[in-house]
Amino acid sequence: MITNLKKIINLQDTSDSSGNVKQLEYELTEARYQIEKLQKQIQSNAIKDDRTTLESQVNFLNDVIVDLRNTNELLNKEIEFLKNPFVGDDEFSQNITTRVKSSAPRLYCKFK
Repeated sequence: MITNLKKIINLQDTSDSSGNVKQLEYELTEARYQIEKLQKQIQSNAIKDDRTTLESQVNFLNDVIVDLRNTNELLNKEIEFLKNPFVGDDEFSQNITTRVKSSAPRLYCKFK
């Protein structure tokens, strides 16, 4: 009877250890799944951050391009006006003449 009890205890220990092994294998599989899931989230967040950064850079460069075009158009008008000041855009010629006429007075000159 004692030997039968020892066999039963050994069988229970064996079944407990195999149950523990199965439990550990399940937890390992679950942990691997969580790691893969987190890695995918990290990659998708990195892609979103990269896209946001690139979009902001594109918007900035578009603003620079627009400013450069406006400056270029203004300079082309000024060149055309300087080639022939009597023909052309009246508004532009007024801007040029007011800019030339509105020079600052010299402080070191004395008026009598």
